[in-house]
Amino acid sequence: QDSLKVISRQLFQNKQSSFKEDCEFISNIFDKHCGNCASFSAYYLSIANRLGIKNLYPVLAPNHIFVRYNNVFTKFNIETTQKGENYGEISSNG
Repeated sequence: QDSLKVISRQLFQNKQSSFKEDCEFISNIFDKHCGNCASFSAYYLSIANRLGIKNLYPVLAPNHIFVRYNNVFTKFNIETTQKGENYGEISSNG
């Protein structure tokens, strides 16, 4: 889970990237320092994959996408449009 904090820090704090609905491509994160739920989530998942972090999945909701960490011990959502905020552990019923 420490690796996930590093990804969030790199993506949001160091780069000062911000949310903009029309920044739909991953390249916008680098060129314009902006992104939306799709581009931030795709970038987050790409970095995690490159680092060998498993158990991360995209979650599709109506008009939204975010990332979920899910293993046998814990499950939580990562909101990439809120600077990688972790919304706490999800119960096994959730």
